[in-house]
Amino acid sequence: PKIAGLRWFWTAQIAYYFPQAHVINLDPDAPSFYRWRDDLRRLKGCPVTVIASPALVQEKHLDKLISISHEEGVPVPYHDSEEVVIIRGTVL
Repeated sequence: PKIAGLRWFWTAQIAYYFPQAHVINLDPDAPSFYRWRDDLRRLKGCPVTVIASPALVQEKHLDKLISISHEEGVPVPYHDSEEVVIIRGTVL
């Protein structure tokens, strides 16, 4: 499975912390290095795990990008008031 971010700066941070993974960017709106590198049409049907903020999940209409099979909030260590959302699915 691929790991994905919903904004280029999330994708860059995820790639930094998970160097062994191929991290993709699911943001079709913002031009970045990832937009040209990641042809989402070629990834159709690929399993993906998205790591994002709750606000980005709502903003990006994720249901148009992936078929969601599981979603959960995960607290961020040392930041009690913050959480990230982990979403598993397949690229549409």
